Amino acid sequence: MLRLTDVHKHGELLRRCLSGELQVDINRRRDAEMQKLQRDFEDSQSQNDAQLAMFRKKHQEAVNQLTEQMDQLHKVKQKCVDTVSLLHSCVTRDTINSYLFFLIFVAWQ
Repeated sequence: MLRLTDVHKHGELLRRCLSGELQVDINRRRDAEMQKLQRDFEDSQSQNDAQLAMFRKKHQEAVNQLTEQMDQLHKVKQKCVDTVSLLHSCVTRDTINSYLFFLIFVAWQ
């Protein structure tokens, strides 16, 4: 026949076993959740790295395009400066006076 103390001892032993199994189950679930979070973090990090690479590429393309435009503008500016310089060298005061004299002379006739 079972005594109350025996039942109590068996109950305590059963509680300890169940408590240990429960703790193992909790630890297993926590580990699974941590692994899932780690995978999610790594996936997110990978996506961020890909976006960063894309943004860097777009930035570099924009910089290259603007640099090319600046080079073209410098060439056009230099051509303008050269043309103005040529015009200044061709048109002097004497030439202007000669043209004015010619215009006045033609106008009087």
